[in-house]
Amino acid sequence: MHKNSLRNNYKSNRRNGMVLGVVFLVLMFLIGIILAYNNIMRSQNLLLHHGTISEVTSTLAMNGGYFLAEVINQQDPSVRETLQAQALSLFKPVDAKTLNLISGKTDINGTPRDPNNLMSRVAGDYQKVIKSYSYGKFIPRVEEMGLSFTNMERLKDPSDPDNLAAGFDAVERRGMLTLSCKVSFRGLTRQANISRQFKIVNMISGPWCRFTLFSIFNPGPQSYNTVRNQFDGSWDDRTVFNSESYSAPSFRPLVCINGTDTVNLSGGLPLQDATKDLQTRGWVFLGMCPTTASGRNPTALNGPVHVRIPSGFLPDPGMTGNSGIGGHTYLSFPTQVGGGIVGNFPYPISDPDLLKTPTPIGGPYQVHTKLQGFFTFDATLSDTNNSGVRTHNLWVKPDGTAITADDMSSSWVLPFGIRFRPSRTLVAGPAYAEFLQYYMLTNDANKKGILVGQDSSTYDPDAPVKTIPALTGAAKNADIFQTSTGEPKPGFEKLRSIRPRWWAPVHGSAPMVGVALNMIFDLMGYGILPDLNNSKSRTGGIGMLPGKSQAIPGLNSLNSENPPCHLPVTNIQLSKSRSGSILPSVDNEETIFFGDLRKLNFGSFPFNSTVQKGLYPRVTQIIDLSGINDHAQQMEILGSRVFSKVFSGGSLVGYEFNRPGIYLILRQGTDSEIVIDKPIKLNKSGILILERKSIMFKGGITSSDVVDGVSRHLFSIIALDGNIYVPPNTEINAYLVALSKGTTESPGVGGRVLATTGTGSSNTNKLDIRGGMAVFELTPDHSTSKPSTMENFKHGGTIQYNPYFNPCSPAAEKAYILAIDDKNSSVSLTGAE
Repeated sequence: MHKNSLRNNYKSNRRNGMVLGVVFLVLMFLIGIILAYNNIMRSQNLLLHHGTISEVTSTLAMNGGYFLAEVINQQDPSVRETLQAQALSLFKPVDAKTLNLISGKTDINGTPRDPNNLMSRVAGDYQKVIKSYSYGKFIPRVEEMGLSFTNMERLKDPSDPDNLAAGFDAVERRGMLTLSCKVSFRGLTRQANISRQFKIVNMISGPWCRFTLFSIFNPGPQSYNTVRNQFDGSWDDRTVFNSESYSAPSFRPLVCINGTDTVNLSGGLPLQDATKDLQTRGWVFLGMCPTTASGRNPTALNGPVHVRIPSGFLPDPGMTGNSGIGGHTYLSFPTQVGGGIVGNFPYPISDPDLLKTPTPIGGPYQVHTKLQGFFTFDATLSDTNNSGVRTHNLWVKPDGTAITADDMSSSWVLPFGIRFRPSRTLVAGPAYAEFLQYYMLTNDANKKGILVGQDSSTYDPDAPVKTIPALTGAAKNADIFQTSTGEPKPGFEKLRSIRPRWWAPVHGSAPMVGVALNMIFDLMGYGILPDLNNSKSRTGGIGMLPGKSQAIPGLNSLNSENPPCHLPVTNIQLSKSRSGSILPSVDNEETIFFGDLRKLNFGSFPFNSTVQKGLYPRVTQIIDLSGINDHAQQMEILGSRVFSKVFSGGSLVGYEFNRPGIYLILRQGTDSEIVIDKPIKLNKSGILILERKSIMFKGGITSSDVVDGVSRHLFSIIALDGNIYVPPNTEINAYLVALSKGTTESPGVGGRVLATTGTGSSNTNKLDIRGGMAVFELTPDHSTSKPSTMENFKHGGTIQYNPYFNPCSPAAEKAYILAIDDKNSSVSLTGAE
């Protein structure tokens, strides 16, 4: 019994021990599994943490590259200037294929090590962006940013004549750009290298930007001459000219102010140096007209254009009403003679066949020629329905027929500004200023006019000659004027040939005088306002007359001892002068344009070389609106790709242009015109090119950076195959280009700038352009009902040239931008643990 009990206890204990062992083994196994799991989880957590840090660091590095690209694309002035300074060769006409890495670093706190270094500054700005987000205890650090340029090549080949005719630019190029950004975070470093295509392009759209006003085609030599004005320069708004009836209102002039607000006569500025003045001011090209034999053929533009200078100006010391308008100031400061304002021609002409040369008191005397502008109304005549020049009945056409009211009208374009804002300029091409000419008896010693105008009813050959108060003593009429036997008033015909406002078709020179417009640009002065009660004419200044040498900066013409009477239109060369030389050779890198100004236009599809070689290679962004005619959909795309929308009170009130570049808007031949129905504010420079059809702006275009009356943001609008519509009487800060070529078969379809509203016969539309305008057709073609720029803007207005558009100016060096493609060509990440 006892043995059995012991045996049973042993077996029981043995079983219990085995159970405990098994339990222990299970526990040990579980502990091992738990430890292994913890170890695995810890490793996984470490890996996950490491991966998270790596992902954050890599993402920040990538976004830093994008941040750098956006900073460059925004082209803030400080960024552009610093980039140009630190990547100098990039904006110079050199053939380098690569440009070493431009880099900038930060210190341990992410502060730029060199605030003057653009890359260091951008790295510091990006560091501020990173700090604005929460990363816990540790903050990522932007260590370095950089740029490198490879595979660079010029956009245009200087050896290609088409490139010179389209406007060659030695600086513009394309290539590959690598944007790099290095970021460190919790012991990890990552550097992103993003490669994209880039272009260096000029915000000056083409060689036409050298001109305040550029027009290739005119249907006839007298097509500009539509403005009716009184003798004193004020407008003639009458609807009836004797038996001729006209609809009111008449045309008003389009005034060209060829520079900034600084240079104006009322400012009392000294006479400017002609050479420097020409270099900084906009020029004018008024185009040509077809010869008689060629009809209306835009390909045979060989005929001259005549610009009739208006008569006089209102001597009102201000710009109220119609004050300050008139033509005599274009030749010289005026002289007051016989109660009327007339101008002095710069050199004397003697006429002994008409006048004796006695030596009475105040003598000797000499006959000088005077030029009188055109006018349709003479308020000094008693006939209130008079017709100005025609009323005197002394000017007849070459065929012997009487003149009409149209013949007495003056030009719609005033190339030299107005009385209180004279604006000397150079007029290219065979454009002639027309005047009417008469003779004036003057004192040879001091060139003072001495005759006062007389009516035939008061003429007496034995009476003393009426003189202005400045002279003492007088001769008798019979002593000075030769008489003819049998005349009712002996000597009166001779008197009539030299008195103001009277012209003699049979005596002396022909009454019509044509002077090349470029010959008189330098006869205008910027001195003190003349005393209108003093008969002395302006003295001083440099006259560009035949036989005198005159060098024109940036132009290889008129630099000989005997300059031509007008600038040619072929073999014109426009050039920059970085080295300071006046006239660089044709084949060097400073040439901008060399060719025929008449061919500087856009043809219908397929485009000619001007577009293919001059504009298309420079495009930085393409906006495809082909087939999209819904206005809302058009503006949705343009509002996201080109402009930024501006809201007020929840309503769309306008657009801002914030990203510089050259935008090509694609259209189909059947598409409607683009309509931008809200005002635009310029915060950057840009060029907007419309491939086909027309573009309409219903609001103004203003600028956020205006200096001296002009915008430093350069904005060009180019219609390759249509017209540009702008609102009348509204400020437009842009250069407008509509140069599509008209054809013989379809007259009146060449590029024009037209008005959005108020285009009826009685319109009072005015242009207000602060930049410039280049069109194919400017004047009306009466053979077609197609509207013209002149007819759409009957009240003319003002084109004020923006000198920042001048491609020949030193300021043009700042017109280049670095444009980066939105799409990545390649992306790489490097770094160390």
